[in-house]
Amino acid sequence: MKNFLPTIGIVAMGAIMYSCGYQTLADAEYLPQQVYMPAANDIYVVDDITPDHGPARYEIDMDARRLRIPLGIYRSGITDDGTVMATLELDPDSVRSLIDNGDMDDEAGVSPEVFPDEMVEIPQVVEVPDGFDVGAFELSVDLDFLMAHPKTRYVAGIRLREADCDIVGKLSYMIVEVNTRFIVPSVLFTCRVSNDTEYIVEFSNTSEYGSDYVWDFGDGSSFVGADPGSHKYPSNGIYDIALSARGITGDIFRQIYTLKLWENITPRYISNYGPFKRKDSGGKTGTLADWQYTGNVIGSNGKGGFYLENGGVMDFYNSAKDLNDAKIYQTFTLPAGSYRAAFTPYLFRGVNRCCYIVSEGSELPDIGCVAEDNAVLGYFEWSEDIGRDTEGFEFTLDSETCVTLGFVVSNTAKSRVQISNVSLYR
Repeated sequence: MKNFLPTIGIVAMGAIMYSCGYQTLADAEYLPQQVYMPAANDIYVVDDITPDHGPARYEIDMDARRLRIPLGIYRSGITDDGTVMATLELDPDSVRSLIDNGDMDDEAGVSPEVFPDEMVEIPQVVEVPDGFDVGAFELSVDLDFLMAHPKTRYVAGIRLREADCDIVGKLSYMIVEVNTRFIVPSVLFTCRVSNDTEYIVEFSNTSEYGSDYVWDFGDGSSFVGADPGSHKYPSNGIYDIALSARGITGDIFRQIYTLKLWENITPRYISNYGPFKRKDSGGKTGTLADWQYTGNVIGSNGKGGFYLENGGVMDFYNSAKDLNDAKIYQTFTLPAGSYRAAFTPYLFRGVNRCCYIVSEGSELPDIGCVAEDNAVLGYFEWSEDIGRDTEGFEFTLDSETCVTLGFVVSNTAKSRVQISNVSLYR
């Protein structure tokens, strides 16, 4: 496409018709040719997979193990007559100065790195052929180097040094940035047990820059596609789940995750595990059925430990004074084996310190002794940051053991902790 500048008129021999005759205009010279690199207006960034529809910013050459980035030198002027030869060179010093000044930091304040000289190539001479307004060339980058440095920004400076015609000075230097994050796909997924009695697990693919996804659920079944949704396992057990994805190089990348599916044994050992039931009646506050508790859980009205909310929650609260080492717990005997104790919080308000604990024997330790107490088999200390996500911990018994499971809470007056449910798995 020709480049025309509207501020310069073009007249060879012109005539303007007047009612009384002709006026002849003088000849004008053609606009001189100039060459430039349009990408010098901004940083030319290569950081994503090429969309199905749109220009390709790169080409993968697997035979030569190169990433090839197409670029060009453009010619401006009235005509595209004649061949223009231009000289290029890599100029890392100029881009390094920008980096040193912090001009190329990303949003996190991280600077890119300059490509090592031996990892990038450009032609020394580029030809803009007669009759054309662009001369194509490419920046070639070592593909193995890029793959060995994932999630890294690299930059190269290219200078248009000489040409057979004038050079547009402010468009004679360009910077190419390659973010290697798209070279090696990030293969990631999350899984969540949505039904712990039927062993249904929901999967979410959080991968980036991959394609041709294949799931191996570890139980002999598989799924081809990005998102399998949910999968039902035949029983509890340990499963090695693998997600594979193809990168732009054609290589296959994989994430493997070991999933433990526990058998829910809560009803077998824990009574009133949530939504919680009360053993009294009347009003929103009350006392819990089947649970033991320390005297400070009960308020001056003779109630405490239960609150009529969300179907019934376990409640630690005192409006008049601080609670120190308030405890609600149950004691039972477990056979040898591996276990997981879990709970779902409902409310965390004010200044609280809260621990969910399983301890040998028939008592729970005070909250300040939890970490050092040898009788503690496992515990989870939580804060308001966890919201209402189910949390827990694992523990192992070498032999049949009497254990106590429950909560220890210390908080300031009018602060409040509430629990929706508790559970036990094997």
